Amino acid sequence: MDLRSGTRPDRRAGIFPGKTGPAGPFPAHHPARTGLLPARRVRVRPALYPQAIPGPRAHTAHLQRLHHRGRPPRDRAGHGRLLLGRPVWRGPRIVPAACRGGPLLPLPEGIPAGLRLRFNLRHPLLKRLLLLALPLMLGVSIVAMDEQFVRIFGSMAGEGAVSLLSYARRIMLVPVGVVAQAAGVASFPFLAALAARGDDAGFDKTLGTALRGSMLVVIPLTAYMMAVALPTLGFIFEGGRFSAEETILAAPLLQILLLSVPFWVVQQVIGRAFYARQNTLTPAIVGTVATLAALPVYPLAVKLWGAFGVAMLTTLCLFVYTLALSWFWIRKHGTGAFDGMGHLLLKGFLLVLPGTLLAFFAVYGLPGRLPLWFPSLYAYLPAAMRHAAICGIAGVIFAVPYLLLAK
Repeated sequence: MDLRSGTRPDRRAGIFPGKTGPAGPFPAHHPARTGLLPARRVRVRPALYPQAIPGPRAHTAHLQRLHHRGRPPRDRAGHGRLLLGRPVWRGPRIVPAACRGGPLLPLPEGIPAGLRLRFNLRHPLLKRLLLLALPLMLGVSIVAMDEQFVRIFGSMAGEGAVSLLSYARRIMLVPVGVVAQAAGVASFPFLAALAARGDDAGFDKTLGTALRGSMLVVIPLTAYMMAVALPTLGFIFEGGRFSAEETILAAPLLQILLLSVPFWVVQQVIGRAFYARQNTLTPAIVGTVATLAALPVYPLAVKLWGAFGVAMLTTLCLFVYTLALSWFWIRKHGTGAFDGMGHLLLKGFLLVLPGTLLAFFAVYGLPGRLPLWFPSLYAYLPAAMRHAAICGIAGVIFAVPYLLLAK
């Protein structure tokens, strides 16, 4: 499949390397979605695709548990649950519904522009594509292994540690998906086109804009989420077996993991910059070395600090990986993309500091005062609504000083 079909010669970005995984017979739909469609200025369709599937990723763990128990999931009427019009249950096998619509996304835009899908082992770009994809398939990145490390070493940290870390990690991945991955995917086609044209100045300018713009969003978002970590966990998870005590235990884990979100942003964008330069070897080597270096340290961190050690080491590994990846980029391509980043980070930290402190005071001070100020109303509110109210009040308290100082 030639992803350049139908694009102008000055916008052709060459080969879009992407990982192949358990998506079945459609390994090419991810680079097609993140390469061809954004290159042709089609952004709404790829963004809405994850929302079009009614929750397959959110229900994956639940479906797997039901599979191990030997019974299919049921809806209220007793029938097998349907995703995209077909049951996800297939006897002993669960079919991931997320891989079904992805291959079709580029077709409405690509076919009129000349996109043709055909099996051709002699295509001149096939060898180049395989060489670019090989490091991505063989390399082991700390980013990809993060979830496995939390599960494996979290199980060594005592009873319930894996669950607390997993819940905290799920919340942490929200700003990662909203900001970090979005910034990387959105910037990649433009970076690839500039690299194909040999426009180094434009490449550095675009890369720097992506980094600075992402950090402008992620710094206040991370600060606010750290302040409201406790009520956020309570609002989403508290109830049933997840008690208020577990909410209190999971909150500091979430705050530690949230410290890694800015590093996620940088490594996502810098990683795409390497790919745009058709250099997949450097990120793969750096990620593999960082992963191997972290392996012997995790048991020590678990022994010393338990679940907090897993969370702290996960954040530290992301920081080291991002720092190493940025260092290799600067060594090879210069510091042009990072101009002004130091000043931006310092300014962003100073802008969010007053609002963050006030939000922390609201989160940990209001639960003891609201029953005194509004006794009748507070008594009838369910726990989830109390947490939501505290999140809202803390958000206003955070936003007012931040917006005033940011003017």
